[in-house]
Amino acid sequence: LGTSRSSLFLVYSTVQKMHDAFECIPVVEKLPIQIESIAACGSTLLVGTSKGHLLLYEISSPGDVPSQKFKVELKRTNRNFAKKPIVQLEVIAELGIIISLSDNLVSIHDLDTFGLRCALQKSKGATLFSIDFQVSRPFNVSPPIYQLRMCVVVRRKLELLEWRDGGFEELKADLGLPDIAKSIAWCGDCLCVGFRKDYMLLKTATGETSDLFPTGKQQEPLITPVANGQLALGTALAVINYQCLNAFI
Repeated sequence: LGTSRSSLFLVYSTVQKMHDAFECIPVVEKLPIQIESIAACGSTLLVGTSKGHLLLYEISSPGDVPSQKFKVELKRTNRNFAKKPIVQLEVIAELGIIISLSDNLVSIHDLDTFGLRCALQKSKGATLFSIDFQVSRPFNVSPPIYQLRMCVVVRRKLELLEWRDGGFEELKADLGLPDIAKSIAWCGDCLCVGFRKDYMLLKTATGETSDLFPTGKQQEPLITPVANGQLALGTALAVINYQCLNAFI
């Protein structure tokens, strides 16, 4: 999914054209409010706005023909979700929670009611967060075991948290950074961090770091997790395998 300030687009994977890996299709256009963040969960799309409103859309697939228009229906609206712009959203449907960043504070809301569960006071001053959610079934035991980790960027440090017994608790001591992180993503037991000038890999257990490569001429470092244990970095989408990188740190 992608956004402009007032529209939502679905980036649709396609193999119809030799040189086009994806097709961009508008699903919601010209909203009367500025979009700040989005999060998808199955056919459900959550939209955070500049006024702190939270919108929930249901998107129906057009079938096997990607050029057909998607059916989009606004299911719910919460105008009191936050007092300031909702700059980041994540949804963990299995745990029934929404994680949001607004007014430099990370908060946890109930997915069903949108009600506030808690605000993480230690995260005051936060500018960014990244989550790592894993589902495992050891020995095919039911129900599945969920593991949720979160890294919160607060100035020049990283706060590491883990979901336990219905709430986030400190995973380990904060880690210091040489600069303010502009982008971040989990990669196994490491974090890939994007600064203004370069990218770095950081091992959470020890704090050891390894420089990757400079960001180049782009304005903001970009890090996007993709399939098969890989990260896409930068506007040119240089793909790295973080499982291999972990061996060098």
